[in-house]
Amino acid sequence: MRRRFLESSQYFNSGSARYLSLEFAGSANAVDGRLLTQTVSVWPLAYRSSTVQKSGSQHVEWRLSAFPSTTRSAKAIGTVFVRQRKDTASSLPLSLPFVALPRYRETPVCRTISYLITVVTLCFGNCLPASGQSFVFVSLLEQKKIVTFHRNVETGELERQHVTDCPAEPAHLAASSDGQVLFVSLRSSGQLATFRIDSESGRLSLIRVVEGGDDPAFLTTDRTGRFLLTAYYVSNKVTVHRIAPVGALSDFPVQTVATANNAHGVAIDSMNQTVYVSHTGANRIDQFRFDQESGHLTSLDPAFVSAKPGQNPRHIVLHPSNRWAYCSNEAGASEEDGASMYSRDNVSMRLTLQQSVSSLPDDFDGNQNSTAECLMTPDGKFLYVANRGHNSIAGFEIIPESGELTRVSITPTEAVPRSFTITRDGRHLFAAGEASGRVVGYRIEPTGELSAISTIESGPVSWSILAVDPHP
Repeated sequence: MRRRFLESSQYFNSGSARYLSLEFAGSANAVDGRLLTQTVSVWPLAYRSSTVQKSGSQHVEWRLSAFPSTTRSAKAIGTVFVRQRKDTASSLPLSLPFVALPRYRETPVCRTISYLITVVTLCFGNCLPASGQSFVFVSLLEQKKIVTFHRNVETGELERQHVTDCPAEPAHLAASSDGQVLFVSLRSSGQLATFRIDSESGRLSLIRVVEGGDDPAFLTTDRTGRFLLTAYYVSNKVTVHRIAPVGALSDFPVQTVATANNAHGVAIDSMNQTVYVSHTGANRIDQFRFDQESGHLTSLDPAFVSAKPGQNPRHIVLHPSNRWAYCSNEAGASEEDGASMYSRDNVSMRLTLQQSVSSLPDDFDGNQNSTAECLMTPDGKFLYVANRGHNSIAGFEIIPESGELTRVSITPTEAVPRSFTITRDGRHLFAAGEASGRVVGYRIEPTGELSAISTIESGPVSWSILAVDPHP
């Protein structure tokens, strides 16, 4: 497909609504554009959902919900995925990063500035340094503390900054899309806590604690940032809590859905329409339609898809294109039990298992290993899976045409790497050693291989790690 470049990107007011306007250079077939809210950030607010307003051969326009309405310094950055022909549903979308400035006046100067910023973004993409400060948080389960590290966005070096006490054992960590709020599952009490993140220092201040359920194993926000979804490993359920503008969770969930045994991961598609919940005990992935207005989940038909016997899907992530889902398989009982790829039907939204690959060297006994974290780079090019037992991180290239996985590396890491995190700019990966009490940082190379940067002490039982870039 011939490459198409963005000619300009702006946002503007029209009545009470706000729009994002993208214009493409050259003339070609009609553009079928989709703005992926997973990769869109809006300063000074979070990324928000959007709907296509109109499209043409050279112009695509979206009406944005909850777009910033005040500051002249506000800007929108993100990625738009376009197809060259509408009638080619299977054709691969082209990824175009953009920076959109306010359209105050249609003058040559404004248009030139917008054009130059777009060109810089297209040339450098994720290599652009993050705006403001960058932090890495690590939960220390037994000490009931969270450690804050400052990240040097250029070198990837970490510097220990603060330690915050928690009301119970902190386990899984998640953040709001604007990086202003940290959500923490409290494993020992079965509660959910929220902390305000100081955007300059990374200090945490407790906002609120609410009841959840036994062993909240995983939590994530929806794409609008208005709901928190939590999977419970022992309670065998998923809850949806409403998030107030200040970051506080509702006293009670707006919905509680019973699941199969050992719910452990949650993934939401970039259009905020479907939710997938992986289960280690039940060896399956539950499939739901998500109502972003009410926060309610409704089972798809079928309600779940089964993994291969013994795979036990633990964590699940969706590709930015929404065409594929990937799981880490916890059991490690065969050479295929490492990671799996599922295709996603764009109409029924159902998943179908397509491929399973090993995350281990051929000469290592899979029975001595179980996978843990499963994450993807923001551009959707590489998938990484943590090996507990082999104590390594396996890296896979995602083949753009098919979504299939090809292993590119297996990198030694700290003992029992339960959790790792990938920075928002896609430059660095940090892994926490549950058994070692250390964090090791890696640079993500263009090939997907990991190059070690440095190791720093975090503390005993380093349970979860999360990189956060608060937006100023």
